[in-house]
Amino acid sequence: PDEEVIAVDPEMLGRIFENLLAIQSDDTKEAARKNAGAFYTPRPIVSYMCRSVLHRHLGVEINKANSKTIVQKLMDTKVLDPACGSGAFPMGMLEEMMNILDQVDPNGTNWVAQVMKSEDADFRSHVSEMFEAGQVRYVKKLGLIRNCLYGIDLLGYAVEITKLRCWLSLIIEQEIDLQIHSENYGLKPLPNLDFRF
Repeated sequence: PDEEVIAVDPEMLGRIFENLLAIQSDDTKEAARKNAGAFYTPRPIVSYMCRSVLHRHLGVEINKANSKTIVQKLMDTKVLDPACGSGAFPMGMLEEMMNILDQVDPNGTNWVAQVMKSEDADFRSHVSEMFEAGQVRYVKKLGLIRNCLYGIDLLGYAVEITKLRCWLSLIIEQEIDLQIHSENYGLKPLPNLDFRF
């Protein structure tokens, strides 16, 4: 009964990543980041870069009239960050893709139609169940993370931070039912991201 709803700010995870680099090195904090080539890019810059690239990639006006074309292009899009660090760019791209999907396919019908073409029967069942439960944003994010986003980094813990950010962005989209006495309050298991990041 005393639980508080809290959120972990993705900006904070980026700062933690930078500070972990300083702990790993005997150099100064600045030198450690410079030697590893790790710099946290502020959210407004990430957002601008992702939006610019995505709009150019889609090549059509972002509106409901182009919904099917945009949904198909998004489904076919592969985004690779070859130095993902704490996941600023994959998460920025996820948010920009979500913004576009929310504009062109707010109820998610076109997106779900594309996702349901998956050969994975368990995945199709999961998507169908969550969509019928009204968790449209969760279904959209899960599809984007599963089909579109990839990242690589030399530092193993950087990749783990990126996966954590993906999981956090998914978990906040799930509806929690504190009245259910089942395991995890009705939350679904998070996806395995080992082959994505």
